[in-house]
Amino acid sequence: MGSLVPCSELGDESFDFDGYEGGRVYPQRQIAEGGYSYIFRARDAKGKTLCLKKIPAQNSEQLKAALAEVKMFQLMKGKPGFLQLLGSRTMSLRGGDSKE
Repeated sequence: MGSLVPCSELGDESFDFDGYEGGRVYPQRQIAEGGYSYIFRARDAKGKTLCLKKIPAQNSEQLKAALAEVKMFQLMKGKPGFLQLLGSRTMSLRGGDSKE
């Protein structure tokens, strides 16, 4: 699960996000790591700087929690004190059932 909000290297990877109109997003470098997610500095196809949050979900409970976070950001859109969610994406990790 990846959440895209304004604000180890991934090489030439780039991503499209549901609901984001800025084109492909290109992660540049990891800037933070939490208990269950990673934050990357990224740029979109138009050159806008963004933050990309990657949440690896290795089971259905972790995926459910990640999707709940996306839903919360969607519900809080435009409210003071919340980052603006620009888009999200769920994708299978290499080699199997895990999602990201």
